[in-house]
Amino acid sequence: MRVYEYLEYKKGGARAKLLYTGRIRIDAGTVTHCVVDRQTGRMRTRTMDIEDAYLDYDQPDNNDRYNDNDRHGRNSNVLNNEDLNDLKNRADDRITDTEKLKLMKSVLEQRAYYSVQVRTMMDWLAFESSKLDFAKWSYERALDKQDYWKLEDVFTFSSSKDEFNQYISSR
Repeated sequence: MRVYEYLEYKKGGARAKLLYTGRIRIDAGTVTHCVVDRQTGRMRTRTMDIEDAYLDYDQPDNNDRYNDNDRHGRNSNVLNNEDLNDLKNRADDRITDTEKLKLMKSVLEQRAYYSVQVRTMMDWLAFESSKLDFAKWSYERALDKQDYWKLEDVFTFSSSKDEFNQYISSR
């Protein structure tokens, strides 16, 4: 990989200055962010799972209910990674699934989110019945309903899988 800095001349034209040459390994299913320090020529990398990287970018949605943009032009009603991490910390302070569900539902009531985020939140719950309750409750606010079926593998019991699939099929 080569990284260049683009330098413009005052009277027109430009040249490219080579800042970094090297190799990086990118594993399947990951996204790697690279930053090269112009002073030292050293590169820092940060690698994350592609599903986590996907959450970093708020997707536009045609549903006006979720198109309230913040001052940066991002959709402020879509749950972002920072909010998800904050919610996890708060949920970790709760002991029972009932308390966690109450918190999660109150925070998410006016928000939109992706099915991958619902999967993450379902992992915070201990009981299958709580996971099923949350998955069904969350469906209406999911931005990617076409991918919601992928949550089926979170459930252990076939009866829960059947109830989940029946629920999303009826919507």
